[in-house]
Amino acid sequence: MTGNKTDKAFTSDSVSWLIPPIALLAIQQIFWRTPYGAVLQGIILGLVTSLVAIGIVLIYRSNRVLNFAQAELGLLPTVLSVMLIVESNFPYLAAFAIGLVGAAVLGVSSEFLVIRRFSRSPRLILTVATLGLAQVLVLCALLMPDWWDSAVTSQRIDSPLNIQFDFDKFRFNDNHVIVMIVIPLVLMLVGYLLHRTRIGIGVRAIAEDFDRAGMLGIPVRRIQSYVWCLAAVLAFLALFLRSSIFGLPVGGQLGVLFFLRALTAAVVGKLTDLKTVLVTSIVLGILQQGIVWNTDSPMRGNALMAAVCAAIILLALVARRQSYSRFDSLR
Repeated sequence: MTGNKTDKAFTSDSVSWLIPPIALLAIQQIFWRTPYGAVLQGIILGLVTSLVAIGIVLIYRSNRVLNFAQAELGLLPTVLSVMLIVESNFPYLAAFAIGLVGAAVLGVSSEFLVIRRFSRSPRLILTVATLGLAQVLVLCALLMPDWWDSAVTSQRIDSPLNIQFDFDKFRFNDNHVIVMIVIPLVLMLVGYLLHRTRIGIGVRAIAEDFDRAGMLGIPVRRIQSYVWCLAAVLAFLALFLRSSIFGLPVGGQLGVLFFLRALTAAVVGKLTDLKTVLVTSIVLGILQQGIVWNTDSPMRGNALMAAVCAAIILLALVARRQSYSRFDSLR
């Protein structure tokens, strides 16, 4: 009897994670249908967003805090790489490697110099610390072009490849192809790291019980540094690949919508389920393209998308609260 219940529960869980993204996709198909070319653009946008969303989840699982500096962890090394390519004529791969190393160092430094100092503070204080960290990183990103006496604020970089094709009235190039190849490989590598290595075991142990993990001899602080390093690298990959398609953010500062999409995907995934986070990120990218396609201007479309994301977050939090209440009533 118990075994049957367990099997049913497992089957339900294995299917239930698809319900939120399927519901969002249905809403998009009903209200904001788009050509297939726009759908492909949305998939690419969602893949980029998924890297930031997964970084949010990883840091939440290791530190129990929402990291509002997640996107900015990738912004600073991305600006560095772009400036090296545009102003110093560095090869594409060399500048990318320098930015990747810089992101890893920045992630570890942020955890050691800022987050660790507030590790025993209330979660609200630690959240505010991430907001402060985000502003410092944005300031550094704004000032960095001055090192080259450059006024470049929105620059698109070209990859070494030369690919171009049309799909359903939309034009795609080598940068889109790189996103569709590189990001799935990165996601598979992250999955392997979390499920097949000691670091992944440590992250899961910390997520279950921080204090008990330390008592069992797990190097909690070291693993948290690893997680911040990984989150910063994921953010850099997202921003670097995004800059090759959309360019650097105007003024060197990320808009609210980019982080809001990532946060929405993370909340829909209950800040734990990476499969839901990934698929929801892709669906949100398709949803944004649908909204922009069906509105008069991109600005109005982005504003409407921000409102939709806020509504999704609110509904996800309410649903999560109700599920906890039902669980508590059964105890």
